[in-house]
Amino acid sequence: MLVMDRFFSPSHRMSFSQFTDDQVTKLLRRFKVEVSMAIDKMFPFLHNLRDKQIITNEKFKVSSASW
Repeated sequence: MLVMDRFFSPSHRMSFSQFTDDQVTKLLRRFKVEVSMAIDKMFPFLHNLRDKQIITNEKFKVSSASW
């Protein structure tokens, strides 16, 4: 079991709202390979990042165009 599984498994699902911005950034950096391997479609990933104001509309447009 990946260490990341404890954060995202259905039985232990945690909301990012429980973390500070710094903690979320550190988690995403620590598990960036696992996250990137798990994402195979742009929708809904980028849309959720934009909708939750994690990325700007400009970053969304740039990222969408490069996908």
